[in-house]
Amino acid sequence: MSNNIPITKKNFDTLTEYGISFQIKTVAVLLKNYNFLEQIHDIITPNFYDSDAMKWIVKIIIEHYMAYRIAPTMEVFKIELDREIENKIMKESIIEKLRSIYNNFGSTDLEYVQNNFLNFVKNQVMKQAVLDAVTIIEKGNYDELRPMLDKALRAGSEQNIGIMWKEKEYFIRRVGETLRSPVATPWDVLNEIMDGGLGSGELGIVVAPGGIGKCVGEDTEIEIEYEQRLKQEKIKISDLFNRLNISDKENVQFVPNFYLKVKTPYGYKNIKNLFRTEKQQSVRCYFGNNKTLECGLDHRFKVNGEWTKVKDIKINNGIIETESGLTYLKKIHYGKEKVLYDISVEDVNCYYSNGILSHNSWMLVAIANHAVKQLGKNVIYYTMELSGDSVGLRHDARTSGFASQDIKFHQDEVFEGISKVRGNLVIKEFPTKNASIDTLRTHLMRCTTFGFKPDMVIVDYPDLLKTQVNYSKVEKRFELENIYEDTRGLAGEFKIPLWAASQANRCHILTDKVNTKDGEIEIGNVKIGTEILTHQGMKKIKYVSSIIKQPVYKIKTKLGKEIIISANHEIPTLYKKLKSISTGLKSGDKIFIKKHKK
Repeated sequence: MSNNIPITKKNFDTLTEYGISFQIKTVAVLLKNYNFLEQIHDIITPNFYDSDAMKWIVKIIIEHYMAYRIAPTMEVFKIELDREIENKIMKESIIEKLRSIYNNFGSTDLEYVQNNFLNFVKNQVMKQAVLDAVTIIEKGNYDELRPMLDKALRAGSEQNIGIMWKEKEYFIRRVGETLRSPVATPWDVLNEIMDGGLGSGELGIVVAPGGIGKCVGEDTEIEIEYEQRLKQEKIKISDLFNRLNISDKENVQFVPNFYLKVKTPYGYKNIKNLFRTEKQQSVRCYFGNNKTLECGLDHRFKVNGEWTKVKDIKINNGIIETESGLTYLKKIHYGKEKVLYDISVEDVNCYYSNGILSHNSWMLVAIANHAVKQLGKNVIYYTMELSGDSVGLRHDARTSGFASQDIKFHQDEVFEGISKVRGNLVIKEFPTKNASIDTLRTHLMRCTTFGFKPDMVIVDYPDLLKTQVNYSKVEKRFELENIYEDTRGLAGEFKIPLWAASQANRCHILTDKVNTKDGEIEIGNVKIGTEILTHQGMKKIKYVSSIIKQPVYKIKTKLGKEIIISANHEIPTLYKKLKSISTGLKSGDKIFIKKHKK
């Protein structure tokens, strides 16, 4: 400990009056908050604490920081405990205190504890300075008085003023190859654009409309189960969308909050999402069993036991799985660009469409699995939507090459393959809207403490995190913005690449107004179930898209009406044609507006 401002045992107070719980939380703050430890390490002493166990823990923290400029991990405590402490009772007491300290990493009052602890320590330093000042005055050494008091006043101030540009240490660091340490994705074209992959402290967001790359045409027949297993029926996917009153526009998603399942090779499974895609190239596939299926070029079928995109399947070559047996692809007919349909299925990621086994996929799993399997990295995968086991099965499938639903038939082979993978994966499941960024931060620190230091983090997905602030209905528009800012901060704090996912949608700005039965309200305040005025009368809102930042454009009519929208937002024009700025909406086009009663 620094001798610039000595604190002798007889001159300082202890933390006794605050209680043992407060003392434990002060140590949790020291271990959790590197900046605070840097700020306060030279003005704290183990003697502030009551028990010998707490004094020993604080001593190790100070000594380790002075030697390595970082807080000790659990592994460090274990080694030092075995090296220094022989008394069994003392060892058990230290272990118990360490357990309590780490269990308090997620306490909601740590900021309050930190502020009060800092004030306490600064007061002790000032008290010591005043006592020393008496001695200095008595000796007449007045020149020493001001520097000594200045040091006391600066005690506990932040010590890191930033990067010293002219220092060689920082120059070498910023030009060195290890500064960014990118982790590559499975796709070369993306790695080239991103200069090798996602770097330390960077946040990557996978943003895409639902349904792209895994979709079928409107006449595709699926078999559903509803009303708590009471009814089953075959239905065209377009009829199902119409029955659920899902908009017929592009890039629309619907999340059912009721019992609705689709037939798969392993029984009926929950439908998690239904969506219409953006316009894309459609093809009609003709099979050897006289079945046909309209779909996109990236739609996948199970061919020779592996999921394969339509565009990669060879004609008359390859066995394709169907509901009634096996078949093959006879030919492909290219159609027009059109909006297609798809559903996201829980657990098995596949379903029967026109009797052909179809697949839906996950990009974040591909990124994480590539890092673990191919690059030998340690990855933490946070899931707020799917169960941890479901995510684990996807990684099993990605690693082994077997479909997730077939893994139970090849358990020994799959596990042997998993055991040989160089990297490792921690999957942590949190209930929707139960975990916050602080929850993830605490878990990351706990993993590091127990020896699992992540090279990459996946958050699936930030929209389902909760914020520390309880936003009112009026302020809901700021919630997602703050979540993503905090997610970016988490990546920077731990200096690791962090991938997350979100969805892009057509949208208004949040201050645009819509008409309801109770008058006009801003779009930022609408919610599922609100009835708004449409060209077909009052209709209920079925889905509210995530809020994202993107370029916006202002449209102004001859009558002076204005609306601010994104490039992909479609507006009805003359002859019932929908147009967006990205598809050619321009000055002079006639659009529909609400008529005012005379």
